[in-house]
Amino acid sequence: MEVNIKYIFTVILILAFAVKINAQELSQKPIPIELVLGNNRLGLQSSINKNLPESKRFSFFSVTNFESDYSQNSNGLDFINISQISFELYKGFGISSGGNINKVTGLSPTLGLQYVFANPKWLFVVTPNLIFTNGNT
Repeated sequence: MEVNIKYIFTVILILAFAVKINAQELSQKPIPIELVLGNNRLGLQSSINKNLPESKRFSFFSVTNFESDYSQNSNGLDFINISQISFELYKGFGISSGGNINKVTGLSPTLGLQYVFANPKWLFVVTPNLIFTNGNT
């Protein structure tokens, strides 16, 4: 009987997220996570937008995107993370600074603007950024 690693990994990943989601306290806002499974690749995306404790003007914003094929090598691996601390200037508009990491340029500092609109059904974020690299692109 041949065991397919792709299916075992998928089941473990789904169970891990189910346990994590059930373990969160009800008073916390959920963190949206998307898992996309295809016949050749899988994708995972997560976004976080939270006010910092004891602050109404400072917030943390992060988007992580991970994609990989089902092989056991890193050639098909893609990872991008953008994390920023923002300061709200006026009703959703603010400035932000943070870091961007990916497999091409590595870790790079960022500076930008941010607009956030959030309600219980929608999270809309626009963040035009300058990403400072050493010419590795």
